[in-house]
Amino acid sequence: MTAATIDAMHRRRGFSITDRNGTTYHVGYHYLIQQDGTVLAGRPEHLPGAHTRGYPDMLGIALIGDFHRASNRGRRGPLTPPPAQLATAERLTVALLRKYRLNTGHLYLHRDLGQTACPGDGFPRQAFYADVAIQLARPAE
Repeated sequence: MTAATIDAMHRRRGFSITDRNGTTYHVGYHYLIQQDGTVLAGRPEHLPGAHTRGYPDMLGIALIGDFHRASNRGRRGPLTPPPAQLATAERLTVALLRKYRLNTGHLYLHRDLGQTACPGDGFPRQAFYADVAIQLARPAE
């Protein structure tokens, strides 16, 4: 899955939103993280998200990939996020939690809020949450 694929899929599903300046955003997430750790901008943070029905005020970060063993089986990339992608997700999550003065109690996976397996059973939830908590406890640089 690529950013362009997500953009097209979200456009077809009607996730588009236009800001006051007339710019239209299709991607329902605020950030997309590629497998090499590159962060791609989705919609701006001040616009409501369209990543989880009923939670438009939450910021959405998507890791590009399919980390669900039942649907992937290794045919569509790695079954777990590559280290660079995971490290970037941790840093971005910590930065956003700090920016909005939140703690890990405000951190949810897609499957926690919606009827989905996303990000998949190959996503290392416990390690991710623990690493985010450790980084959040350190003084900001």
